[in-house]
Amino acid sequence: MASLLLVPYRYTFHRYEINETEVAIQTGFFFRKTTYIPLVRIQHIETSQGPILRLVNLTELSIHTAASTHSLSGLDIATAADLRNQILELVEVIREDV
Repeated sequence: MASLLLVPYRYTFHRYEINETEVAIQTGFFFRKTTYIPLVRIQHIETSQGPILRLVNLTELSIHTAASTHSLSGLDIATAADLRNQILELVEVIREDV
């Protein structure tokens, strides 16, 4: 039941931004934390959807680097797929330049 209550919370207090060199993920309301993930460090991206998220048609996008995993929760399925494709395209461009 607690997970069901966390879906609106996470959806409201998670933000992200993508530019040509990094992905920025901001979490929190009172205490904000911003994590910058360089695109050259991204190894793979996956989406996951448990029973609660499936019930409300949301998914979680996880960005994996060698050191850690960063997640964006509460994304609708189409947004997560678009975001995944956008990040992968930018990663390909950066790796071609290196």
